Amino acid sequence: MRGNIMKFANKSVIVTGSTSGIGKEIAFAFASQGADIAIIGRNADKGKEAVDTIRGMGRHAVFIATDLTNEASVKKMADEAMRSLGRVDVLVNNAGHLVSGAVPDIRPEDWHKTWQTNVTSVYLACHYLLPHMLNNRSGAIVNIASETALKGYKNRAAYGAAKAAVISLTKSMAVDHSEAGIRVNCLCPGTVETEMFNHLLTHNLDPNRHKQAMLDRRLTPFLGTIGEVAKAVLFLADPDMNYMTGSVLTLDGGSSVK
Repeated sequence: MRGNIMKFANKSVIVTGSTSGIGKEIAFAFASQGADIAIIGRNADKGKEAVDTIRGMGRHAVFIATDLTNEASVKKMADEAMRSLGRVDVLVNNAGHLVSGAVPDIRPEDWHKTWQTNVTSVYLACHYLLPHMLNNRSGAIVNIASETALKGYKNRAAYGAAKAAVISLTKSMAVDHSEAGIRVNCLCPGTVETEMFNHLLTHNLDPNRHKQAMLDRRLTPFLGTIGEVAKAVLFLADPDMNYMTGSVLTLDGGSSVK
């Protein structure tokens, strides 16, 4: 906000993978700055809870149950989002799926699921929503990649490769659509303390050692927060940042330079 001005007042924002964790926080951040929101995901109960929270902020919100790896489901989502919101000003492609392992250990089905969730979902969402932005000759797309896209991490072969593809896709779309007034940028977060991360930590054989390994990757003695990720996404989508497109922003505690 600048003073009492909300940067996204009356803008329509679609956030995939937003029924929980980082995606939900991103949706709430946009709503707090005046945006109407489409919550996209699979969990209807969590989706409706998120919608209720946003409506409590005085903004319009809708939950659309979507399998982001399925073309028909994504097309239906895009149609419903346009009917409910009327337009799309910002699209945040946040949905993701992580499979651990080196190439010899990753099952083909897990490899395909990782790519479908992390890469194909971005393509499908943009394929069906980008034309509406092009018609308006304005809009911002923010794709969520990962620190693993920027350098090698042990047992992250599929995830790292998929997130690197997201970076490449971001740059290609920026080149293709900048003349039409569409900005496309990418955020690469490092490890963030989400509910899912803490849940996985408690089920690790050595939680303290595992968390310390996450910390040792960075220049900071702490991990990121979902609030910081949400602020970075709003920065990339900020309508005043017209000169920023095709960019890859890291938010990783210095992991990519250590």
